[in-house]
This record gives sequence, structure tokens and C-alpha cells, in this order.
Amino acid sequence: METSWAESTGFLPHVTATPTLYVDRVDAGRELAARLAGEATSDTVVVALSHGGVEVAAEVARELGAPLDMLVVRKIRYPGSPERVLGAVAPGYATYVHTAADLTHRRLAIAIADARDELEHVESRLHADRRPLQVRDRSVLLVDDGITTGARMVTGTRWARTQRARRVVAAAPVASARGAELVRAEADHVVCPHELASLGAVGIWYEELEPLTDEDVLHLLDAADRRIGRVREETHMSAVHVRFVRPGDADAAFAELGDHGLRRACTLHPAELEVACRTGEEDDVIREVEHALDDWFEERHLPFTPELTGPHTIVVRPPAD
Repeated sequence: METSWAESTGFLPHVTATPTLYVDRVDAGRELAARLAGEATSDTVVVALSHGGVEVAAEVARELGAPLDMLVVRKIRYPGSPERVLGAVAPGYATYVHTAADLTHRRLAIAIADARDELEHVESRLHADRRPLQVRDRSVLLVDDGITTGARMVTGTRWARTQRARRVVAAAPVASARGAELVRAEADHVVCPHELASLGAVGIWYEELEPLTDEDVLHLLDAADRRIGRVREETHMSAVHVRFVRPGDADAAFAELGDHGLRRACTLHPAELEVACRTGEEDDVIREVEHALDDWFEERHLPFTPELTGPHTIVVRPPAD
């Protein structure tokens, strides 16, 4: 029989590796589901906030017999230092900024636009032919594979509020104590088996933490749909029209909307911008367009008085001399 070095010397090697909490996200999802059993109701929906969060949320949805979807939330990162998180954005033009650091209004707007461009790219893939779950008047379980700064979960919670969810529960297998406190101030309830004063990277608490692709996420969502017999709903598109009375304003406004992350959805026509959106999201888009144009006029010290002249149509007139 071979003798190990530790047995032959009587010394044990010094272990510096951090002990993990979970084997993988599936293991974490099962533990989280057990903690969330008391939250399950007939109107509960499970919504993941990241690709990795979908794998955790899939186990929660399976155990609770609830429908599953993913809300694409992207962090706003400091220009040139992506490890510094300023906040996050979600669909429907929901934006949460925890800190603007030392950024000017313009640089912060660009950072937000970059996050929203990334969001819209992923969103267009995940919900191209799969209508997002409706959460109005329902109990929403927001799930991620970990909470670090809390920005993503706070943004998800605020999104659920704007969608008029009846109750919002935030859940993650592991979280920083500081991040959890931020979320606790926003959600109705927070469920987290392990809140740590010093979290570090979420990945160190898992033995295996493989990245998930868009295709992996779609596979998990489709499997969840089949499990509960959910029929895929067709996504219908709409648009908001912004018409400008003064020639040239449309071109300038197009650049401003780009800074606010709306350019991907915009089509520039002579004296008009068309902002594409899903049916039912028109009011959110109108608010975001008005906010962007208000910034544009404010920088020029001009009054901004948009007029709603018809369904989903804004007319922008030049200020009176």
C-alpha cells in the first residue's frame, strides 16, 4: 500500500482554497427551491436575471411547478474600467444608477446607452419569437446565481414594480451582505441561504460554473415551457412616431436617442423618427423618448413641450421666438 506524503511526514499541507458552497448551479437551484417552497402560489412566475441565473431558476421553477422566463438585465459599467459597476438597465427602459462616480452627465448617458445596446442585442435573440411572461398582478420570484453589488437585482425589482407585479421576491444562492441589503430595501422579501460579508467573485462558491450561451438559455426556457404545457405566444411589434416641425431636428435628435440607448430601435425618416417596440410597450418608449429629448433641449437652454397628437405619435415643435 502506498503511503501519502502527509501520512509519512505527519504534516498536512496548508489549504488556501476557499471551500465551495455548491457543486454547480443545479445544486444551488435545488437548495434555493427548498427555501422558496413557502412562496409558491398559483400565480407565481419565476424570472431569471442573467444567463447563469436561468440554470438556477430552472430548478426553482421545476420544483415549484411555475412558469419560467428570463429578464435581460445588463450592468452599466464605468468607461474604461468595466469591473466598476454603476448600475443596471432592463427592458421597458428601466434604469437604476447606484452611483455616477465622477462621470459627467454625457459620459454616464453613453455608459447607459452601451449597456442598453447590449441588452437589446440579447433580448432580440431570446424573445425574437417567444413573448415575455406577463407579471401584472402575479407573484414574481426574481432569481440569479449570485448577488454582488445588488444592481442587477434592484433593477429587476424595479422593473417588476413598473409591470405592476403583486409581490416581488428576490432570491439567490449566495450574496454579498451589502448587495443583499440594497435589494432588501426594494423587494418584498429576500431569500438567500448564504449572505457573506466578503463575497469576492460569485464563481468561487461553486465547484463548477460554466458560462451559458443564448442557445443554452433558450433550451432551458423551452424545456420549462414543455413541462407546464405553456404554448409559445407570437410577439407583435409596434412603433412610436416622433415628428419634427423644424427641418434638421430629426437628424440631431437621432444622435441624442443613440446616446440614450434607443438608436438600435430607431429608423430615421425625413422629419420623423420611428422607434420600434413590442405591442404594449409604447407608453414606456414615449416616456424614454421624452426624457432623451428633454435632455437635448435642456443642454441648449430651450423649452421642450412635446405634443401627443395621436396614438403613439409625438410632435416636437421649435420653441417660440
